[in-house]
Amino acid sequence: MHFSPHTARALSVLPMAEPTPQPLIISLRVGEDEAALVLSTDPAADESGVAWLLSDIDGWHATPPTEAVVTPLGLSDRSVAAARFPKSPREITVHGYALTGSFDTAEDARNRLYRAFDGYARELPIVVEESTPKRISARTAGAIETAPLGPTHFTFAVPLILPDPLKYGLNLRRKATDAQAPGELGTTFPLEFPLTFTDSGRGTGRMTLTNSGTAPTYPVSVLNGPLSEGWRIVNEATGDFLSFSTGLGHGQRLRIDHAARTADINGAPIAALANGSWWPLQPGRNPVRFLAPAYHPEAAWTASFYDAYL
Repeated sequence: MHFSPHTARALSVLPMAEPTPQPLIISLRVGEDEAALVLSTDPAADESGVAWLLSDIDGWHATPPTEAVVTPLGLSDRSVAAARFPKSPREITVHGYALTGSFDTAEDARNRLYRAFDGYARELPIVVEESTPKRISARTAGAIETAPLGPTHFTFAVPLILPDPLKYGLNLRRKATDAQAPGELGTTFPLEFPLTFTDSGRGTGRMTLTNSGTAPTYPVSVLNGPLSEGWRIVNEATGDFLSFSTGLGHGQRLRIDHAARTADINGAPIAALANGSWWPLQPGRNPVRFLAPAYHPEAAWTASFYDAYL
């Protein structure tokens, strides 16, 4: 680390036992542009003469809390668990130290901290650098606490809440495929599952989407016409499908946000026409298919997503 002798002496006597350093985390970046702030486990003084030492992100390595949903079975001693326990918002607290060379710089640093973590009316974009960097969106959940350590340094604790409790990778993954038509085999639409084909017809209609995280992640699907009504996109890992009671003409584009459960054709909403489920991608390999009543070389499906982590 690159500190002045005064700062180095102060750092050597900082009470680092509580909270404890986390060597698995390298840094945390909050905000964007001029309001951005970088906290590091091995900091150097920034252009303002402040070294931002990240000592702990309490709650970061725990999985999100879940809500146990059970229904009593009449007057018996048993209950039935819901098919899925929903995840609750995650709460974390960022702990650290601001190390400066003067009283005025320390006061300035405190104001910069408040500006960077001003998430009371908006979500803050945060990137945590570790072996696999991850991003989150958070709101400030309470008072930002600071305490002086002499005239030039101070500690801080920032409570945050994540309405979406999952963490996401930084790299957008994207794959595309054409549509597969089952061929002239007497197949009628809508299709019934499970699907059995003895002829591939025209088009491939297949791709594998790999979610390298530890939690289901929801893709954004973009379909380009022309596409006859009766098409569907299928996640063969789960058997779930999604379709809409409409076709697409030449030059029309359907965008589907599986997480938000929204869909539009060239900006016109059509979510009410959905059939099936707004399925996610499970951790690992997800073989998916794009099926259509008739093949057209311009019909295509592009899926985009980020890896998701507990």
